Amino acid sequence: MHKMTEAIALGRELADTAPMRSPGLNEIAPGPAVTTDTDVAAYLRAHVKPYPHRLYATAPMGPDTDAHAVVDFRGCVRGVSGLRVVDASILPDVPAVATNVTVIMVAELIADHFTQDTSV
Repeated sequence: MHKMTEAIALGRELADTAPMRSPGLNEIAPGPAVTTDTDVAAYLRAHVKPYPHRLYATAPMGPDTDAHAVVDFRGCVRGVSGLRVVDASILPDVPAVATNVTVIMVAELIADHFTQDTSV
């Protein structure tokens, strides 16, 4: 519990930096009203549950025309310079094969693009 409470504090600290504030994002959970470590721990006990290994599409990849796409084909997060995401969260659909194999393939393709991209 202590480590999870620390992780939320660190996340809030990072979110409070100028580059992270610039997109105008707001904390959703546990939310700005949950301020003390005791309240954060209570929130975690009430809301954190085990989850399946196959989480995907929480930050889906897609073209600029897709309003739901969070990253482009290179894993670059739209609106945040220099940040890439390369994990199962960028998969727009459930893979028909093992998730880890798909993520490895996507990571290798994005790594190839990254190493060839001279603008980074």
